[in-house]
Amino acid sequence: MHDITAGGARLSRRGRRRCCAAGLRGVVVASAGLLLTSCAVYRPLPLDERVPEPLAALTVPSQTLLPGGLRTHRFDPADGLDATEVAMLALARCPDLKVLRAAAGVTRAQAFAAGLLPDPTVGYSEDRPDAGQPGAATATSRGVSWDVGNLVTLGARQTARRRTNEQVDLSLLWAEWQTIADSRLQFVRIQSGRQLVARLEAESAALGPLAPRLRAALERGDLTFDVATVGLAAASDVARQLTEARDLLAAREQDLRDLLGLAATEALPLVGGVDVAPVDDTSANAALAELARRRPDLRALQLGYAAEEARVRAAILGQFPAVNVGVTSARDNTGIGSRGFALSISLPLFDANRGAIRVERATRAQLREEYAQRLLAARADVARLLATQRLLSAREAELAPHADRLADSLGRASRAYERGAMDWTVYLGLRQGALAAAVELIAVRQALAETRIGLATLLSGDWSGHDEAGAGGRT
Repeated sequence: MHDITAGGARLSRRGRRRCCAAGLRGVVVASAGLLLTSCAVYRPLPLDERVPEPLAALTVPSQTLLPGGLRTHRFDPADGLDATEVAMLALARCPDLKVLRAAAGVTRAQAFAAGLLPDPTVGYSEDRPDAGQPGAATATSRGVSWDVGNLVTLGARQTARRRTNEQVDLSLLWAEWQTIADSRLQFVRIQSGRQLVARLEAESAALGPLAPRLRAALERGDLTFDVATVGLAAASDVARQLTEARDLLAAREQDLRDLLGLAATEALPLVGGVDVAPVDDTSANAALAELARRRPDLRALQLGYAAEEARVRAAILGQFPAVNVGVTSARDNTGIGSRGFALSISLPLFDANRGAIRVERATRAQLREEYAQRLLAARADVARLLATQRLLSAREAELAPHADRLADSLGRASRAYERGAMDWTVYLGLRQGALAAAVELIAVRQALAETRIGLATLLSGDWSGHDEAGAGGRT
């Protein structure tokens, strides 16, 4: 009976060991399965090498940001692109904006990673004795440990993550505002360039018959060479201006295609113009008083500074000793088991996180100065553009009636010249004066539109004007 009982006890101990080993394997398998279900899965992402789609096939998402507080605007390239449709297309397809959105995703991911707690560590070891050693058993050791020191800085790091995400959103909004402004600037420049080319083409066509007449008169001796040269030089100067205007227009059209992500051969059927309301000093001063609250870039800088404040706090909290705790279970090679816990504390004698604290404090000081500089520059830019707007508005008010009078005079002079009732030198002088006034008026109106677009962007992003092309029926 004694032998059977002892054998049964030994059998029972072996059974318990098998049960423990089976239970441990079950825990390991279950843990592995849980980890596999929660892990990310690799999926390849090939490079995008597609050619740009034709303009007629493009669509714009319905949630696209619209300028001027518009709620809806129909996107239909078939009847041409107005300024708002160009802005919508730029927001949806601008390659630079797509890169910024992808970079924002990286920043959000980094902020997410910085706010996570470390995973616990699970350890298992086994030490089997060599054969031929009676009474020796396999020694095992199991343990779980976790760095609880990260709990001290968790709150500050979570605050930094939230502020960083908000900063990224506002930075993207500011980039979208700038993209809208850039699209409108390009729109104005192209439409002005097309007006200039059309005016110069008309002038070149009008001066075309004059050059053969001057050469014939010069050969007959009716004109001296120096007098005829004036007329020939005028025609040559118009041809030069036309070549330069066409070249500049082609470059600006390509700039807009690049902004919209279109092919280099895509036509740009632009219609209408951009009519942005002027900004008076009273409205500008009211907007300046709230500039730090209204401008997305300034709000983004404020949130970036708040995130850095949280990082400074986290760095200061990080100087406290790091604490690592755990529990252990072991059995030596004589079969004796034990349970216990482990505790480790770092001694902040040399590092004490002083380097990280200095870096974060210096970064905070840098961000503080950058915000002050940006706010000062924003106010200075607004003041400069307001002064420019006043000068250009005064010049347009003076130049527009003058150009109209010269255009009327030129029409009468052309008819008189064709009847032979006007000397060609007088006629040529009138043409040169009318052309110069028309060219300057186009340039002044372009500069004035660009200035008002800049003011709207800097002050609030409120493009409250409307497109000149059939505003009714397109919204």
